[in-house]
Amino acid sequence: MCNPLPEVRGRRNKVFFVKGKIKGEKLCEGEEQRLVSREIAEEAIKIVKDKKGKDIILLDLKGISIIADYFIICGGESPVHMRSIAQEIEKKFKEKGIKLLNPQDFWDNVWILLDFGTVVIHIFSKEGREFYQLERLWADASKIVSTH
Repeated sequence: MCNPLPEVRGRRNKVFFVKGKIKGEKLCEGEEQRLVSREIAEEAIKIVKDKKGKDIILLDLKGISIIADYFIICGGESPVHMRSIAQEIEKKFKEKGIKLLNPQDFWDNVWILLDFGTVVIHIFSKEGREFYQLERLWADASKIVSTH
């Protein structure tokens, strides 16, 4: 017997549903699993690491901003590498039923922004990251993950 997770709503009062198996949870036939913003962030970080993203940082914005619960900031080696990371995140999340709110509206060679509601992912070129300095702008946020 399996039990569905309690309903969890993000900052924008949105419930995230995911089809399939996540983190070893057993699902009943036909059941959809709700995915909270922290799990979305962790899944995105895993994808970025798999695609060899650089300088990955997870910022916890809960309590200091209504924009999102988490920002993920990472870098790519080139515009092609940055797009590859973004496309993989978009593809994997689409398979799980997680909707991208700004499909390719904010993609360029310096900064790619992926807005999933409670989780916003920023993929920067080296120059873009140095110029915009989001980590400095959001210095009040708790830095949860920092890897290379």
